Amino acid sequence: MSETDSLEPLHEILTYAHRLAASDNPMLQVAGERISVIVADVLYEVDPELDAVIPLLPPILRNSLKT
Repeated sequence: MSETDSLEPLHEILTYAHRLAASDNPMLQVAGERISVIVADVLYEVDPELDAVIPLLPPILRNSLKT
């Protein structure tokens, strides 16, 4: 298993977290945002090819960080 393959489960979790963050339910939005932050942080620490964390965050969080 290559290093890229071993990171695939984290990318899958991030995809599901983005779906939660896009929910109409505020509790699910918060859960998705929190999960995204944790997974993005882990990926940033373990993926040497990753240059930035902000593109990994869901759009709601990214938009609030820009203002």
